[in-house]
Amino acid sequence: MRLPRIKGIIVGSTENHTEWVQIELSKESEINSIWVYPRYDGTHEGFPIDFTLQTSVDGKQWNIVATVEKHTEVTDALPRKYVFADVNAKYVRL
Repeated sequence: MRLPRIKGIIVGSTENHTEWVQIELSKESEINSIWVYPRYDGTHEGFPIDFTLQTSVDGKQWNIVATVEKHTEVTDALPRKYVFADVNAKYVRL
C-alpha cells in the first residue's frame, strides 16, 4: 500500500494555550495510525502530554480517533506510534 503524500500543514493555537498541528493529505485515504516525532535537538522538550488525534474528510467536521493523557516524559528522539481503528481521512490534527 502506498502512503498518501502530505499536501499542507497548518499550526495554530487558542487563547488557553491549546496548540495543534493539522496535516492535509494529498487525497482522502484509509489510515489507522499516526507517528509523532519528538524534537531532534537533544532537548526533546515540547512533546505533548495531553492530546487528541482527530481526522476529517473535509477539514470542517472532526472525529477524535485517539486520546492520550499524561504521556510519559520523552527523553529520546524516537518516534511514537498511535494506532486506532481504520478511518477515511484527508486531514489529520494533533
